[in-house]
Amino acid sequence: MSGRDPLASADLAHLAALACTSAESQPDRSHRQHGLVVGELVALIDSGRVPLVVIDPLADTAAIVARSLIDLTRRHMGSAVAMLFENGDPTRPVIIGLLQGASEAVPEPLVGEVELEAGGARMVVTARETLVLRCGKSSITLAADGQIEIRGEGIVTQAARANRIRGGSVELN
Repeated sequence: MSGRDPLASADLAHLAALACTSAESQPDRSHRQHGLVVGELVALIDSGRVPLVVIDPLADTAAIVARSLIDLTRRHMGSAVAMLFENGDPTRPVIIGLLQGASEAVPEPLVGEVELEAGGARMVVTARETLVLRCGKSSITLAADGQIEIRGEGIVTQAARANRIRGGSVELN
């Protein structure tokens, strides 16, 4: 599983139970499905790119692979989804949206706030505890207690005017 986004063991057990349901619990392919249908997003597989849905969450039906017109994340699992079916085929669902307020899914807490002033002249990024900017082996860490840490293979400061270092004490090497 290395290199892939592993599902939690509870998700795997749920997925296995859904996949092992009997053939008669599969959607009836002989009937065309027209109009909007509400189902449930039960999992995301293939590194979160492929949704699995249950068309009738109250019936004992297996999850089936769907396609989606919207971006879905793990926080949407368990949410009610609005679906249509390609050519009316109930085995080919296409998720067209999420039903608002119809799910018990808990939204992810906001981890920060980004504010961008008009024209991009100023950008403010706010974090409660720590803000880290990282690129490869380089990072700048800002902590709520006022500590700032700059790390990198090499650090260069350059100024057209005075380059000042101020502090209660300054240690070099």
